[in-house]
Amino acid sequence: MSRASATLATLSLLMLLFASQASATTFVGGTDSWTMVGPPSEKVIMQNGLLLTYHNNQAFATQGIIMMVFHNSAGQMVYFSTSTASLNASSSGIVFLVEFGLPAGSYNATIFPFTYGGVALSIPIYTTFKV
Repeated sequence: MSRASATLATLSLLMLLFASQASATTFVGGTDSWTMVGPPSEKVIMQNGLLLTYHNNQAFATQGIIMMVFHNSAGQMVYFSTSTASLNASSSGIVFLVEFGLPAGSYNATIFPFTYGGVALSIPIYTTFKV
């Protein structure tokens, strides 16, 4: 091992030792920033989709993107849908995620909101969706 490689390995190890774990809440988001109120409900409003209610636990307004990803029984991603929401401080809001064009069947859906900067706002929610 060369001197440069040894130095790089030592620096990498030191960075791992002194790295701090990310907090669940930050000023821009965190996995406890938004909480889903109740379970997602399947609705047909001109199209199939899921109706979700999120509550903003922050003391300030936050905006986010909510993504729903469908997987088939083989675990392959077959569809995704997005929506946006702007929630005032300590308030709730409704989001509708549309499904369009999937063949009939049962799918596993993962739903997760995040800020426009990519920071998670909540833990992922897993549910089934029937078309």
